[in-house]
Amino acid sequence: MKINILSTISYDVSHKESLGFLIRINNFKLLLDCGPYIPQILNENFSFRNNIDAVFISHDHVDHAIGLPWLLNSIVYDEYYKIIDKRTTPIKLIIPNNNESAILKYLKQTSPWMFIKCDYFHAIIEDPSNKPVILDEDLIIESFKLKHSIENWGITIKHGNKKICYISDTLITKQLGLDQKIKDCDLVIFNIGGSSKEKKMCNDYAFATSKEAALLCKSSNVKKVLFTHVFHQYDLKNVVSEATEILGNERVLPISSQEIII
Repeated sequence: MKINILSTISYDVSHKESLGFLIRINNFKLLLDCGPYIPQILNENFSFRNNIDAVFISHDHVDHAIGLPWLLNSIVYDEYYKIIDKRTTPIKLIIPNNNESAILKYLKQTSPWMFIKCDYFHAIIEDPSNKPVILDEDLIIESFKLKHSIENWGITIKHGNKKICYISDTLITKQLGLDQKIKDCDLVIFNIGGSSKEKKMCNDYAFATSKEAALLCKSSNVKKVLFTHVFHQYDLKNVVSEATEILGNERVLPISSQEIII
């Protein structure tokens, strides 16, 4: 597995209000969240923007979801709005809780012209909230609920004996059972708010702190962790210091990571 860090909110000043991660498994490309700048970043740095196979959207906040309509648009049109060749296989939109999804309602409200008919954009919706979904050969995903200010989901990705987990914005509670979701993960991408010094602010906005997240990852035997989404006003050194004190330097990935190979 290869994981490209497209944008991590506060870690990337030029795209500070956008979040997205590209997972590449052989020739299959899965995008985790699609903030407003993600289609642009894909266009500038990758030659296969129009060949993304699947997109997972965790929740309907702007920094995680608003880029999806533009990404879908790029599948149909080039930069001059000329219709390009239709995809041979549909793009899969991984949207948990499909029937009651706040994400779909939000996207239909903000960009109704994009969702009049998914067939036009050659897209299908997959819902992994009740059972695992097989995306490709030996590539299985499962979603699980998180605890945020709105409906929010995390995702587990399994391929062969490799396992990664994306935990979007959330508080950590025993009821969520996150320790089992991330158990023995090769990599966890964990959205947090700040260090324990900012615990009150994190709790107010329904985010975990770096200490809480690191302790969870340690107890679950996670091999590598990438902490993202830290509020821009907080000192990133405190986040890294707090996490490495618990997990050790070898398990906390650098903030500047561009590509991770698992």
